[in-house]
Amino acid sequence: ANNIPYVLMTELARSGDDPQGNLLDAWVGYERFHFFKFYVGARTVPFTRSAILSSADAGLAERSRASNSMAPFRQVGLTLAGDYKLLGLGWRAGVYNGFERNTEFYNGHVNAVGLHGNRFGGMSWVGRLHLEPMGAVGPNVADLSGGGLRVHVGGGAYGNNGGATQTMGYAADLHLKISGFHAFFEFIGDSADPKETPTATSTIPEIVKRQAMTAELGFTMEKNGIAVRAEMIDPNTAVDNNRDEMWLSLALNHHFIGNMARFSLQYDHRRELQGEPRDNDSLHGKLALRF
Repeated sequence: ANNIPYVLMTELARSGDDPQGNLLDAWVGYERFHFFKFYVGARTVPFTRSAILSSADAGLAERSRASNSMAPFRQVGLTLAGDYKLLGLGWRAGVYNGFERNTEFYNGHVNAVGLHGNRFGGMSWVGRLHLEPMGAVGPNVADLSGGGLRVHVGGGAYGNNGGATQTMGYAADLHLKISGFHAFFEFIGDSADPKETPTATSTIPEIVKRQAMTAELGFTMEKNGIAVRAEMIDPNTAVDNNRDEMWLSLALNHHFIGNMARFSLQYDHRRELQGEPRDNDSLHGKLALRF
């Protein structure tokens, strides 16, 4: 079944809110023709590049906070796709169960995979287009293999008629690699309009527009790498307050056993752009294993 990929992935941890555990991916696809493929089930919504790539392939310890908070990530639905390698062109489009975003910015979206049905969730559509005119950039944000200049330009959009809110999102990204150096830039924006008669609990009190920008630079030589990332986050463009933030992160990475394991030591500095700044700096280490 070389043309029929499938994935079943779950978290082993259980919580009080979800005692049955958390099913992440459960989908099957058909890839007989590279120019037209399709996938059915619970999978990552093709919106932002940061969300599509595995967190194990991030240039720092984790994905950006902006992507974690603003990308809808996983949902049940039908995804169509096509890749044209000679042109370096690829597209993704899909229809999914509606997704809801949490009222708190850093809690992101409600990532329900539809195990309890979609009676009150509404529907959503998503589309994404990318171009790699100088060869494939690959799944890693960092340039682990070196080589000549490679460029990835992409953008995505979604519309969502959810149970509690109607939302629209848009994103654009630029990814460059050359001789161990990498640069990654991403912009995400969205707006949400609460429904008069919501059928879900995760509603917002008023129309809210948000936006975030991420810029990352890094260099990798053999098994060692360094990367720095800046994030500008505005959870409500209509209000200037202490929630408008800038994050600066610096990470040292060491890869071993090929790319199956990575240790990251990361320093984070958060600065409130309005009002009184707070002492938010942190230093943490992470060991990531992939199978």
